[in-house]
Amino acid sequence: MRPEFDEKDEQLRQARIEARQALRGPLVGDFVRFPDGSLRRFTYDWSDHAGEGGLQTTCEGNIHESFYLDRSGFMSYSGSLDPSIPSDKLTDTGEVKDARCWFFHRDYSIAHSAVYMTVPCRVYAYNP
Repeated sequence: MRPEFDEKDEQLRQARIEARQALRGPLVGDFVRFPDGSLRRFTYDWSDHAGEGGLQTTCEGNIHESFYLDRSGFMSYSGSLDPSIPSDKLTDTGEVKDARCWFFHRDYSIAHSAVYMTVPCRVYAYNP
């Protein structure tokens, strides 16, 4: 049986939201709207890898896959990936959308202790 999200988890959630809001630029977990109107989320940031650049996205329709939210406000992703898109073709829309993610209940990393919630994430437009 999965643990229930409780008051301690809400405190952890709020601290992680504050940490995330202090970060700049497109982040794993943020949304991207494509020219056809479809909405995806960033899954991997290649900007620190020489010769790669850009950000990968979720496959179409998979915006609620597994996004882990750590203490720093960064997210990591587990699931299928689409090809990367160039980060210089992204524009911050100023829109914020709640996004599903998880972390370990009360910060104890043991099996079957995930608690799920939503956090505000930025929305970018992709302009190829």
